[in-house]
Amino acid sequence: MKIPIKKYIKLLSKYLSNSKGLILVLALIMGASIIIQLINPQIVSYFIDGIGARKPIKALVMAAVIFILAAFGQQVLAIGSTYLSQNIGWSATNKLRLDLVKHCLGLDMTYFKEHQSGEIVERIDGDVTALFNFFSKLLVSLINNVLLMAGIIVLLAVENITVGLAFATFLAVSLVIIFRTQGKAVGNFQNNRENTAMFYGFLGEHIGSTEDIRANGAGQYVMNRFYTLLQKWLPINLKAHLSGYRIWITLEGIFGIGNVMIFALGGYLWYTNKITIGTVYLMINYIQLLERPLEQLREQLQDIQKASASIIRIDEMLQLKSKLIEEEKVTMEDNAGSLRVQNVFFEYEENIPVLKDISFELSHGKKLGILGHTGCGKIPWHD
Repeated sequence: MKIPIKKYIKLLSKYLSNSKGLILVLALIMGASIIIQLINPQIVSYFIDGIGARKPIKALVMAAVIFILAAFGQQVLAIGSTYLSQNIGWSATNKLRLDLVKHCLGLDMTYFKEHQSGEIVERIDGDVTALFNFFSKLLVSLINNVLLMAGIIVLLAVENITVGLAFATFLAVSLVIIFRTQGKAVGNFQNNRENTAMFYGFLGEHIGSTEDIRANGAGQYVMNRFYTLLQKWLPINLKAHLSGYRIWITLEGIFGIGNVMIFALGGYLWYTNKITIGTVYLMINYIQLLERPLEQLREQLQDIQKASASIIRIDEMLQLKSKLIEEEKVTMEDNAGSLRVQNVFFEYEENIPVLKDISFELSHGKKLGILGHTGCGKIPWHD
């Protein structure tokens, strides 16, 4: 199943339009955090080489102070990034929930007959919740991670072109393997979302009908249906989550090979006096730093897969139209006479009537109510 790029752009433009200022601030904060992450290992490398070169103690102390201040600043930026991303995510998803509820309330009863209340709630809230990471910082974080990986390659190439080329090759191979490994995970997550909605729909419908189930002795029947639903849901759930973990397992294997490569290359270049021990530290630190954006990229790919499944389901719901066509409304003046309804028939589905030959007369000032649970038939009441 293809990732719905057009639907992503549509949702981004619609629900993040009022958060452009916050998104810009979030991008600046994450950009500053990237710069600090790139500079800190350079400070430590300078400190290590400075000890070997017997540099003045004042310069080494200054490097240590700058490193501590930078690390503290990075934590402050992380707090700001979390606050802004949560704010953006909640604002966007709440707007989407509101639109879905409004749309759902405009549908005719055919939809509500075919879908249980719990399923509808899960579709409005559960699918939207799956989009939270997508709205909060997915796009900004993705761009910043790409910049972080590019910055690592450039800085290492400045230190030693061989090291830079080795890292660039390792990164390119890793990205190709990760993207190929994700496979058809979108379809798996969509199936899981659908079965999750069915499960909560079943719970909502039957918990609300507990008294009727007990009164009719249908407890064992309901439990059998419950077990059947769980048995059907389990393999689909496992398949969806294994689709995401497959990328994680692959990534761990890639970095195991990458660490061996870096230690071997760093040891050889240092032994041949082509790089300093500080540069060896840079290589080890940057391979570990490179693991973070790739790990986040794995999580982001999984979030994109989940979000894609949710977007497809949300779009399907928004495409539903009511079968009822509103025409001219009949209005009555305050001093109007009685209301007479004769031989009214109505049906949502062909040959399945909802109203059968309904007739009544209501005089001015009187009220008429229809009482009864859904599907049980109705008893008219009037004052």
